[in-house]
Amino acid sequence: MLSNICLVIAMLALGSMLLAAVSGLLKDGLKGLKSNAKWVGISLVIYVITFAIFLFAQ
Repeated sequence: MLSNICLVIAMLALGSMLLAAVSGLLKDGLKGLKSNAKWVGISLVIYVITFAIFLFAQ
């Protein structure tokens, strides 16, 4: 059960990270990516932690 919850959270974090990165790139190129760096970084950390928990819970 814990592994399923962690997998869902990890996939949501990955999706939000990719959405923020692509949105920033399409708006202003690399400058837009730098402006969204905070959200991309937070989403990446959440993804890594929850995916690691998912792998250990298997």
